[in-house]
Amino acid sequence: MYAHFLKYTQEKKLFSPGEKVLLAVSGGVDSMVMSHLFFRSGIQTGMAHCNFHLRGKESDDDEKFVKQWATAKGLPFFGVDFDTKQYAAAQGVSTQMAARTLRYAWFNELLDTQGYDKVAVAHHADDNVETVLLNLVRGTGLKGVCGIAPVNGRLIRPLLFATREQISRYAADNDIAYREDRSNASDDYARNYIRHHVTPELKTLNPSLAGTFRHNSEYLQQACCLLEETVKNNKAAWCVRRGDEWHIDINALRQTAAPGFWLFELLQDFGFNSTQIADVARALNEQSGKRFFSATHELVKDRDSLIICPKSETENAPNSHFYIQQTDTHLTEPIALTLEQQPCCHASGIPKDKHTVCLDAGKLRFPLTLRLWQKGDAFVPFGMKGKQKLSDFFIDHKIPLPHKRQQWVILSDKDIVWLVGQRPDDRYKVTPHTKNILQITWNANPAG
Repeated sequence: MYAHFLKYTQEKKLFSPGEKVLLAVSGGVDSMVMSHLFFRSGIQTGMAHCNFHLRGKESDDDEKFVKQWATAKGLPFFGVDFDTKQYAAAQGVSTQMAARTLRYAWFNELLDTQGYDKVAVAHHADDNVETVLLNLVRGTGLKGVCGIAPVNGRLIRPLLFATREQISRYAADNDIAYREDRSNASDDYARNYIRHHVTPELKTLNPSLAGTFRHNSEYLQQACCLLEETVKNNKAAWCVRRGDEWHIDINALRQTAAPGFWLFELLQDFGFNSTQIADVARALNEQSGKRFFSATHELVKDRDSLIICPKSETENAPNSHFYIQQTDTHLTEPIALTLEQQPCCHASGIPKDKHTVCLDAGKLRFPLTLRLWQKGDAFVPFGMKGKQKLSDFFIDHKIPLPHKRQQWVILSDKDIVWLVGQRPDDRYKVTPHTKNILQITWNANPAG
């Protein structure tokens, strides 16, 4: 295994002669074998250990063990304590994600302040199998099935060539002491479940599963590099940046064999997920005005372009207009609306809830417009004959100022047909002559 280690690190160019490597060491068998291999090779190293304080005394004993090993070998030791659970709660993330964020931020800090060139972590071939399977189960693009890369910036993984079994055998043959983490035996984590129940079954079909996955990962990583180059070229040809906005050429997308695939590659960096991107792809041949929102950006389907801009600059802005197409059944942004067209039966079936309105669909002109109310807006309140300014309506009905500022209206052409959550326009009410009804329900929430 030692010979394979030297060959692998040279083939993958994990570090250059004379570079200093910081070893991320938990005390488990994987990281202790990695430490032994580096020490045996004479490469200049230091050991970094994170105490996440998740297993009480066991966590403290892990730290003592790693520190003693480093001291015995004459290696620099760096230790840090994290209140992982408190950080996870404050950030609203899982404990595992919190630990990952904390440790990699600290590793980067050590690289910058202690003069190390690379940080080595002890991921191995079986970890690669589990990562690919997890990504497939959760849903992923091409990068997700590429597996774990041996090099990612200053991060290197020198044990990806070895299986868990080979690492354990090397530890036994060389009398390498290590610490057992009892949480690895639990099925509470998805990765552990795959490790204990899924990969053993797959290995009955292919005993060389880890090696097969490693070769596939290397092949796919090369394919991904080629794809990234093609995406970069297409982005330069299809996308134009204008200030904070990106304009994507719709006609160029339509001419490709797989518009949805290219949209995924172009839009994922703006925070759009696969479901949203599929909706955007379907909208390429629809009317202009449809809008989509990620956590950070807004996308507008214009006539010839998809226009993407930061959400903070457009969301709930007084002059922002959102369009409702005749085929739409729901809207999630800027407020949640459910829309249903149905034949008119009888007036007694019309809901009395202020959050639901029934309009005469035959009188509506699509696309409808959703926007915040503006000074000078007027409508004919249900049950009245003449127009009333919205500002007067708010005074008459004692609408609080915070609610008034967030009052949405729906328009057909230039007519306000519904003061959302308050009153419909009398001119668009359901009558005995109405043939079809558009029912709109506002799913109110504190943010809307």
